[in-house]
Amino acid sequence: MGALSLAELHDFCAARLGGPIDLSAAHQFGSAAGFVPGTLAWLLDEARRAGALALVGTSWRLVSPLEDVVRGRARAFLSGIDPATAGTLHRLALTEPSPPQAFAAGEQKVLDWLLETAMARRREDGRFAFRAPALAAALRALAPEELTAQTHRAALAAGRATPPAVCWALRHGEELPDHVVDAAVTGALEAHQWATVVELIEHALATVPEPCRAVSLHLRAVLAWRFLSDTEEAQAHLHAAAALTSGLAPADAEWASVQVAIARAELLHAQHSDPDAALDVLEEAAAGHLSPASRAELVAHRILNLTFAGRHAHATAVLDEVRDELQSMPRGLRLRLRIAESHHLVAAGRPLQALRGMARAGAFAKILRHDDPWADEELRSTYVACAWASDGPAAHPQLMRYLDQAADGEARPDSVIFHLIRATAAVHEGRIAEAHQIAEMAETAARDADATGMARALLALLAQTSALLGRRGASSEHFARAITVPVRSSAVVEGAVQAHLAAARLLTGNDSRATLLMETAREFTRQGHAGLAAEVLHSGVRFGRRRAAAALLKIGPGLDGTLHGLRTAHAQAVLDSDGLGLLEVASGFESAGLRLLALESWALAAHLEEAPDAVRRRAHLEVQREVSALDLSTHPLLRPLMASSLSGTLTRREQEIATLIASGLSNEDIALRLGLSRRTVEGHIGRLYRKNGLTRRAPARRR
Repeated sequence: MGALSLAELHDFCAARLGGPIDLSAAHQFGSAAGFVPGTLAWLLDEARRAGALALVGTSWRLVSPLEDVVRGRARAFLSGIDPATAGTLHRLALTEPSPPQAFAAGEQKVLDWLLETAMARRREDGRFAFRAPALAAALRALAPEELTAQTHRAALAAGRATPPAVCWALRHGEELPDHVVDAAVTGALEAHQWATVVELIEHALATVPEPCRAVSLHLRAVLAWRFLSDTEEAQAHLHAAAALTSGLAPADAEWASVQVAIARAELLHAQHSDPDAALDVLEEAAAGHLSPASRAELVAHRILNLTFAGRHAHATAVLDEVRDELQSMPRGLRLRLRIAESHHLVAAGRPLQALRGMARAGAFAKILRHDDPWADEELRSTYVACAWASDGPAAHPQLMRYLDQAADGEARPDSVIFHLIRATAAVHEGRIAEAHQIAEMAETAARDADATGMARALLALLAQTSALLGRRGASSEHFARAITVPVRSSAVVEGAVQAHLAAARLLTGNDSRATLLMETAREFTRQGHAGLAAEVLHSGVRFGRRRAAAALLKIGPGLDGTLHGLRTAHAQAVLDSDGLGLLEVASGFESAGLRLLALESWALAAHLEEAPDAVRRRAHLEVQREVSALDLSTHPLLRPLMASSLSGTLTRREQEIATLIASGLSNEDIALRLGLSRRTVEGHIGRLYRKNGLTRRAPARRR
């Protein structure tokens, strides 16, 4: 069995433990085990046996460090094998990824055994490495000191400055060039190894570096502690960096003061949910006597803060003012501004244009190297957002597969964002119960650590899934919590947030006239966010609200992309009471991978009294065909259609004929297809109608 995907991880852990596990704990176990099923099962069993895993409420949680469990088990394992084998294991852990020639001929049997038991893997470049990072760390910690010193010194001398080797050297007072330490810190940052970043920086600071370098190290520590959800430690390092600034030479002091301001703004925005204070810090820093490059960097971060606060029109205006100054900015920052501009275009209703811009930005990133560790990751996640906003998930299935791979060595979105995407995809596909379960797990995890600020988006999604599942009280509770949670970085998906909330209110009957929906859409439109307004208005169109449909059609000419085209076509069909148009829209939604929207569009057509009987019949049968595998018995549009289908069970022949009717065939066509007489087909259709509670179509329509 290969490595588990992120989507499989929680279910595997829950099955092994016999109950649900906290999402952050599952992610820690998966990362520690290298997502290898056998190693993960062993690790879960050991943690439970050692008391590191405990049942808190209804879910399993880590209550003591996982590292202690692995180290204890590794120590017991090493005591039961011969010293030569233990030495090989230690050397592999200390030197990984290790070339084959690093091992003696007698050690090959140990390497073969590690490969056979899936404890190690051979990479594409032929080097050996442990699959489970936690096991490798434990073996390094337990290695004899003499072997550790010899191995790390040899690695550093050969230019292989791995984070473990650099940590060891700093811990033991070995002198290392600054660029070696910086490279190790950068590598750990890019891999999201926050604890390793902190350890490296603490050791480096203990050597009392010169002040300018100390500022740089403190600022990197701010970032690591922020993602470890320890605001106090982040603030302490920020304070230390600021205190060192005044003693620097003028040019260095300018650089340091700018970087401190940027870090303080990020903390205020991301951790304290105060974008206004963050913007004030950046503007105050820019008011001094600065070089054009420093001023441009501050303006760039002002644009980024405006973007992630959802103030796209303001961000676009500032970007237009400084576009000529972009060339003086670092390449990574220029790339991040291109990414921000794509968010602005999506908010304005032009996701197709944004997607094309992301494709160009991707080419830019490949051709020109840059030193921003976040730019490439933001590029990938923004490309996913633009692609889905433009065309829907079915047009880009490889994107979800890309996000789902956990063990290929590349950084992924953090656990909360990944599961928010998973839950959203499940809603699109009509798997509401599954979406609800995923979102609940992610929301629980976000209470402990929400570095990316997506708690509001998860609560809004839960408000809609609860309503779709008929849980009115839970939906109201999630709604109430969502509107009190600070927006933070979820502002970039605020259109989806408000669409979820609007749908929840419509489903629970709390906004039957769609008043709040219309007010929200008007405010988005006033701000120039037509794309966000379209998402909200379409929540009303889903349930046949004509005011919402008329408003969506007014802004329709300024929208681009397949999805917005379907939304406006949906609005036109609702406004015109066009049953055939609703069928065409449903087919489009189905092709785009939006199964729930397709079902709702078919349901509207089935309920439409003005529609021809043939259209209503086909729509009804489409709902029955699709809804049988989904738990949507409480959906207000689908429930009446599903209830009528329970009055009788269709025979195999009736099911066959129902499918052909749904595909648009006439009675005569069906008779020819099945080799039956037309009279026999009409008899089957009559019984089919009676079981489904439909009236028969007029003779003129039978053809």
